[in-house]
Amino acid sequence: MKELTKNSDLVNTDDLMLMQVLVDEAMVDTAKFNIIQSSTYDRMKKDFISLTRRVASIQSKLQMEAKIREAAVSYAKSSATDPKQSKKAKEQLSHANKKVDSLANDLWKNIDRLRIVEYNVFCHLSGVLRWEV
Repeated sequence: MKELTKNSDLVNTDDLMLMQVLVDEAMVDTAKFNIIQSSTYDRMKKDFISLTRRVASIQSKLQMEAKIREAAVSYAKSSATDPKQSKKAKEQLSHANKKVDSLANDLWKNIDRLRIVEYNVFCHLSGVLRWEV
């Protein structure tokens, strides 16, 4: 995963005044976050792990199918002179395109679900930590 911050973006945690301001801001920002039942939180953590694995699996399949599609494109180009081969190549290319499109759509849906679960987990954790401070 890409790192979102550079070292120059990090705060000096030894600056107590700045840290107090940041804690106060966080307290205000997290006031609206709900704390959910432990069983719901546990289910969401399991969903997060499951969705993360599913996304990785779909990404792997998508990479493989994209390579197959590239091969189908090359085959279609090379068989353009033979009508029988050309028809077969176009069918293979069409099938490969449908598979890549289907996997891409599935990946998008699962990433969106993962984003929602992750957001809900972070809201819960923020709400809990707000009460700890």
